[in-house]
Amino acid sequence: AQLSWILRTIPESELFGLPHDPGRHEVQAKGNSSPAAATTHRTGEERETEMALTNFIVTAAVVGGALLLFTTDVRKSGAVFRRNARQIRQWLEEDTASAASKSAKEAVPPPRKLDTEVPKDKPKDH
Repeated sequence: AQLSWILRTIPESELFGLPHDPGRHEVQAKGNSSPAAATTHRTGEERETEMALTNFIVTAAVVGGALLLFTTDVRKSGAVFRRNARQIRQWLEEDTASAASKSAKEAVPPPRKLDTEVPKDKPKDH
């Protein structure tokens, strides 16, 4: 309640740092100095224009913030993906090297060489 009283008593120009324009902004009613007597002298068209401008500024700020968060998120996700891909590649290379050395140890030994000289059969005597 106190905040609304403050907002009604302080001219918009002082709130937002705008130049003071007493003909357009809040004016104290004649003979009554209460904050409730303060009125704004703006036409409906002026209020609609201000509302449209405010909506545009808020929308632009929200879209800009969302874009900033989205691009940051995309960059972080890309970095995480690259790191994961490197780790998986490293694991695959280690696994391949391990499998190769394991298969080399467990490999069947090469066949023994047979004597190259074939013994000649003696002819049978009858």
